[in-house]
Amino acid sequence: MSAATTALASGRPDFAYLQSALARAGLPQARGELQTAPLLGGRTGATVQRLSVGDRSFVLKYIDEHSWRIAGMGGAGGEHRLWLQGVTRGLDGPIRCPVIDVAYEPAARRYWVLMHDVSTGIRERGRFGREDSRALVAGLAAMQARHWERAELEQAPLPDVTGPTDLFRKAVLHLSGRRSSNEPCLLQMVEDFKLMGAFLPLFLESLGSNLAEEYLVLVEDTGWIEALAREPQTLLHGDLRRANIAFDGGRIWLFDWEFASRGPAGADLQWHCLLHYWAYPPDGMDAGDDCDDLAQLYVDRLAARLGRRVDRESFDRGWQLGWIKAMAQLGYILVDPLHPNGDAETRRRVAALCRRATQRALRMRDALRR
Repeated sequence: MSAATTALASGRPDFAYLQSALARAGLPQARGELQTAPLLGGRTGATVQRLSVGDRSFVLKYIDEHSWRIAGMGGAGGEHRLWLQGVTRGLDGPIRCPVIDVAYEPAARRYWVLMHDVSTGIRERGRFGREDSRALVAGLAAMQARHWERAELEQAPLPDVTGPTDLFRKAVLHLSGRRSSNEPCLLQMVEDFKLMGAFLPLFLESLGSNLAEEYLVLVEDTGWIEALAREPQTLLHGDLRRANIAFDGGRIWLFDWEFASRGPAGADLQWHCLLHYWAYPPDGMDAGDDCDDLAQLYVDRLAARLGRRVDRESFDRGWQLGWIKAMAQLGYILVDPLHPNGDAETRRRVAALCRRATQRALRMRDALRR
């Protein structure tokens, strides 16, 4: 479905817009006075508002038709397209997408993505525990089994996983001075995604000159990126961090599908592990859990859903590639405790964690070469 056949929007979100969107979704009409408020905070460049009417609450997100997130992946992808073409709208298992309606604003050349407000189900930092991860992994296995090596993925508005991976790694190489770029989408990404510019120098310093050089060589290497596209493909969310996950009884809402792609399941799993068990571990847990138990849980649940044995050797390659990918794209997030400054003990602890994570990625690359 293109912008030309999508419902139209204009001006500011008002009561009439909300009623029309709810009607298109087949949901009950709202009753009461509409209240709007910007949703600030987090680390997204998107403009987001909360719309409240009576005891009902919704979230409205604006997506620029020509954002760097889409342009940088060759024009493919976009969470509005995934919903319009039924990819995320069709999720009916434990994993759901909270989008209700998508409309297009021609004058601003942007999409209005209306969602259920599921924010009460988002865990606070430090409170996303192992049982939450286990529920998420089991839900992912159910969702991704439906798309496992299915031909229709090729027809979906999804980039290959190498698209978002390449965009992020080029930004790392640009900011490190390793390989400068004048690509407009990449320069806009660097401008919007300011934490990369703030954290990357600290990360490289924490590694020390020799390991920092090995890390940049790894980021620059295209061999592991090409290997990502050869492993069994499924639907990837692309950014499984705490703030994009909400729990609601037996349902798990995933939102912000802006980096969704098709690729090996290990890419989603390792991204989650890096963020939740290395960078921001649950309260009372030391950073640096390899999450092998979550990998085994995923394989077991996937096999049950597929009704056949999972090729463990192939899965393990995807798991290793997923860690390399996560480190190449996001490894610098490990120095968050040092920004804007950290004491000597914090620096020592964070430097050790950064070195361990990087050496793990290098070992996995070497193992894949054998």
